[in-house]
Amino acid sequence: MDVAVIGTEIVGVAIWYPPGAWPPPLRRQLACLGGYGIAFGRRLGAAAAIVQAMANDHMRSPHWYLAYVAVDPTQQGKSAGSVLLRSRLDECDAVHVDQYLESSKVTNVPLFQHFGFETLGEVAVPPGAPVLTRMRRVAQAP
Repeated sequence: MDVAVIGTEIVGVAIWYPPGAWPPPLRRQLACLGGYGIAFGRRLGAAAAIVQAMANDHMRSPHWYLAYVAVDPTQQGKSAGSVLLRSRLDECDAVHVDQYLESSKVTNVPLFQHFGFETLGEVAVPPGAPVLTRMRRVAQAP
């Protein structure tokens, strides 16, 4: 997990899975079911269908997976997100490992493209689910 801090305040976070760590082991997934049930309630089945669709379309070659990135709305557009991304991307480039993500906000696609991510298409999600844009960044020469 990477964290962006201004002063003493956490203003952003990025959660990356290293190569081979996604999906998490089944025992970890099962341990999280209770929390998922609380978070999604009656929509747990729909959420599970989306996660399965993401797994079906997930990149198979070794890569770092950006599972989540978030910046405090009051800090968006002030480079916290860029700092979070650049740090890990530079590390990935140094060891020549590609990166992968699914953007749940169409408006974020240009931001990721700015950092070298290419659009691979959309995840085949169930009807009514948000658009998830699959993106890959090939490791750059350091």
